[in-house]
Amino acid sequence: MSRKLRGRALMSFIAFLATMFLFGDLTEIRNLWGGSSSSETARQTSGRYTTAANRSTAALRKQNSNHQQQAETEADAAILEQLKATQDLVRQSSQETAEWKEIAKQKDQKLDQLTSLVEKLVLATSSQSKGLVAASNDENEQAANLREELEALDAKNLDVDAWSSWINSSSVELREIVGDPEVCTDVIYTGDNRDYGNTSTFVGAHWMGLTNLVKNHKNKTTICAAFFKIPNPFLDVQDGVQRQLHPVWARLPATALIMNTFLQATHFLYMDTDALPAYSDDRIIPRNMYKTLSYDGYGETPSYTYKHPGLIANKPATGWMCSQCEKFGLGHGCFNTGVLLWRKSTAAQVVIKAWWESRLSDHNENFVVENDDGTEEEFPFWEHKDESKRLNQKMGEQTRLYYVYATNPDVHEAVWPVPQQKSSEFNSSSCPNGVHGKMPCLQYDIARRVILDPPDHDPSCFINHYPDYKENIIEQAQLYGS
Repeated sequence: MSRKLRGRALMSFIAFLATMFLFGDLTEIRNLWGGSSSSETARQTSGRYTTAANRSTAALRKQNSNHQQQAETEADAAILEQLKATQDLVRQSSQETAEWKEIAKQKDQKLDQLTSLVEKLVLATSSQSKGLVAASNDENEQAANLREELEALDAKNLDVDAWSSWINSSSVELREIVGDPEVCTDVIYTGDNRDYGNTSTFVGAHWMGLTNLVKNHKNKTTICAAFFKIPNPFLDVQDGVQRQLHPVWARLPATALIMNTFLQATHFLYMDTDALPAYSDDRIIPRNMYKTLSYDGYGETPSYTYKHPGLIANKPATGWMCSQCEKFGLGHGCFNTGVLLWRKSTAAQVVIKAWWESRLSDHNENFVVENDDGTEEEFPFWEHKDESKRLNQKMGEQTRLYYVYATNPDVHEAVWPVPQQKSSEFNSSSCPNGVHGKMPCLQYDIARRVILDPPDHDPSCFINHYPDYKENIIEQAQLYGS
């Protein structure tokens, strides 16, 4: 054997011995070195290693099996948990659907009763029969009670979460609440971007007067007052685009915020900070205002029935704005939005949604009239091509309500303009005639003197609005006491 081959053999033998030393034991090495025959030792060693390998394989299989069983158990538990959550969601949805169906059923039943009562009342009114008129007094009271029950059901059925998908009520901040929001059924609310803590200003005096009026009222447990703070500047973000709006637009997200905060309330009165109630008795309660103003018993074609609007808004008193409404042929669709009377309902949501979305409308979405010289004239406050100018117009928010009322049938159905009587001076339904003391009205917006609790023979609108005489707010607020 050559020296090279002998070297390779020796190296192989040394490597084999090292392997045996590492993976065998000393007895086997001794046997291999000089004990039992190499073939016997090889058989024993092979068998031992095979057994160990089999044991290791079995242990590994068992371990894998355990891991697999554990994974399957965990997967089954997760599936069962998801299934349970789905079943709970279906059960909850079914329960809510059943509740809504029950509410709808109750509303249908009460509507049938109310329709029957109204038919009797109309018959009594048209026939002038003394017997029928006397009998109608009880039916009138029943009808009023049914209306209140229907309004409560409508408010209960309102999806308060629906607001969040199209209006950001967090853009305003609810700063002050007078009363218990868990209990009150009627809410009077107001807001401003100016300081409301200084009572020497009309804004501070307004909130002080409203606070004292509610605190001192005999029904203070069911009436709440609220003040929302408007940020300065008032910014709106839509589809990633930030826009600055005039603060007057804030009353719309504020209304959504207020309705979602006072869950038991059904009627809400909004007032600008230059307006205050003309009364201190039960006529300050929004539901009582609503009951009086929603009765269609005045105007050119009264139906002598109660309406169910989501919003009642007053027309501006005779002046420049209502003359513009008359010029553009807006009819009853002319409003002063400084005072708004809401009933929590799907009808109210329809109005707020369409009105709020109109802030993004183009300048071409406007009323147009042709002048005698053939030129076209657009309605003021939304004629600017520059969007920022439109959005910062103080009257832009108000005139947008004119437009959606005229062009959106659902809004037209949900808003009730008051008063309904035409102006005898201008023969105009846009310009009410002598609303002060003549027929039920929501606000008197050209008040020059302070009016509080006027006598029955000289009634007032429910709200005194002093846009041109803001100092009167300070004087009237002091009359409510402390």
